[in-house]
Amino acid sequence: MRNVFAILLIAVTACDGQSDHGSAPVIDGVDVMPTTIAVGTSTTVNGDVDFTEPDSDLDSLAIAIVTPSGERTEMEVDISNAGGKAKGSVAFVLAIAPPVAGEYELELVLVDAEGNASAPATVALTAM
Repeated sequence: MRNVFAILLIAVTACDGQSDHGSAPVIDGVDVMPTTIAVGTSTTVNGDVDFTEPDSDLDSLAIAIVTPSGERTEMEVDISNAGGKAKGSVAFVLAIAPPVAGEYELELVLVDAEGNASAPATVALTAM
């Protein structure tokens, strides 16, 4: 089974905030479009991850794609221009070509510069 995935971080928009060292980022919400994708064809999935980061040191976005059989493909991408931001949104674009039909899970985790990780946020994708 071959999975083809690519990711590109587009933008971080945020407000400046104060620093409290040692706290994990919090995912406040996730918006992903589309949630239905075509089997065997590359589909562009756009997403936004809203966050709160008490330490203002957001560093990366970890993404895991879980296939219907439970196989995981994981990647982590550095987030530029997020330093000093306590609240905001990370926009991303993901190209995905699912090899088989079924329910896929997109698991998103934010990680700060000290290695603190948010609780995962999961979005279902249906491949048809």
